[in-house]
Amino acid sequence: MLSINWSILPIFVAHLHAFSLKCEFSACLISDLRSAQEIFLYQYFPHNVTMVVYIRLMVRHVDSKILEGIGVYEDSRVYIQSSPMVQRLHLSNKCNIYFLQIKRTGLRDIEFEENDKLEQLKIINSQLTSVTPSLKHSKNLSKVVITHSLIQHIDFSIFCGHAKLLWIDFSHNGIGSVRNSGTDACTINITRLDLSNNLIDSVNLKVFKAFSIVDFVDLSHNLIKQLSDNLDSDTFTHWSLDHNNLFSVSFCESNIPSIVTLNLNNNRLTIIPPCVDLLKSLQYLRLENNFISMATIASFASMTHLLHLDLSYNNMTAIVLSSTRFPPNLLSLNLDKNLLTNLTLPSILMTSLQVRVQNNMIASFDVNGTSPNVTLLDMAGNPIDCSWNTPQERQEVECVQSVNINPKNVYIKERKKKMVYYRVSADAMVLLEEGLGEASGLSLV
Repeated sequence: MLSINWSILPIFVAHLHAFSLKCEFSACLISDLRSAQEIFLYQYFPHNVTMVVYIRLMVRHVDSKILEGIGVYEDSRVYIQSSPMVQRLHLSNKCNIYFLQIKRTGLRDIEFEENDKLEQLKIINSQLTSVTPSLKHSKNLSKVVITHSLIQHIDFSIFCGHAKLLWIDFSHNGIGSVRNSGTDACTINITRLDLSNNLIDSVNLKVFKAFSIVDFVDLSHNLIKQLSDNLDSDTFTHWSLDHNNLFSVSFCESNIPSIVTLNLNNNRLTIIPPCVDLLKSLQYLRLENNFISMATIASFASMTHLLHLDLSYNNMTAIVLSSTRFPPNLLSLNLDKNLLTNLTLPSILMTSLQVRVQNNMIASFDVNGTSPNVTLLDMAGNPIDCSWNTPQERQEVECVQSVNINPKNVYIKERKKKMVYYRVSADAMVLLEEGLGEASGLSLV
């Protein structure tokens, strides 16, 4: 057996047949491994190796023989990258791997035995069409990421009982439906759920009943037309429903008392969502890029924590701002790219409000009749521009009439939603693009 003094030779490179091994510090890079019989090279690993990267793994089935020899230490990490030949992977109960990433492979099937070592699983750019039920055997998982693959359906019941699971990311797949077939006793203790960039067209909000502590849910960039049932969660703080096909949404029967951020931009809403003012803890409300034609600031007045309201890129011809009933802590109001012809801001009770009304049809404006609490006003792109960036600038502002903007030439062109679903080919990716080499001290040149 070859004996190597690692204190004298910190970097070891072996070229045997068609494969190669390169180790530096606590990381090893294996290229072009062709069979399980070639794992004898593991004996040349440094005694303190904690990270193994496979590049161009030339086997169809990554079985237990290949993976069981990896990971003597608790923090062992394994990366399988740029290996289109890999189609199956089997993680046995003897594997001592806590982090497994499989990226840019032909993976179609993965199987898990009972294993209490694996904590993080990432599968990116694969051929998987479903989430294997055997994933329930990895009870110590804290993070599951399967993205840029071909997953078509999700049943969250496989995650019931995963006490340590905090993060699920199934974004950038082809998911058309989600459900939870578990019993009422099913509890899923994640805090973050990402289902963005899929093909979901409807959601029954009861699916979130089992998510007892989730605070971040991203359903953006789907095809959602309908939300059925009502959402009841004390822990929801961030909810993204933007870039969907929602024509209406109501919060009259919802119970989300902790919600802080609500993104409803880039949908097909024509009115302000009913009962949105019941969301008392909401701070950020995004309604831009919809088809809302009318709004009153008084409808948001009871939202005592609201800081930022975005109504830009809508079809509003008027908005009532003359009311004394404003959200008391509002800091910014964005009305850019609407069809407003008039703007009056006489009574602003909060001490500082920034108002943006770029690219509307406002032809006249009374600076002196505007509340001194409007500390910033951006009117660029209107027939009249009386913009100021600070209270000091306001004292010397001079309104400018624009001869190049004619309200008669302004028209509405119906926006058409277009969803592009794509997958990145393996040969278009950069080797170890996540900086694995730099993070571990491993040089890949």
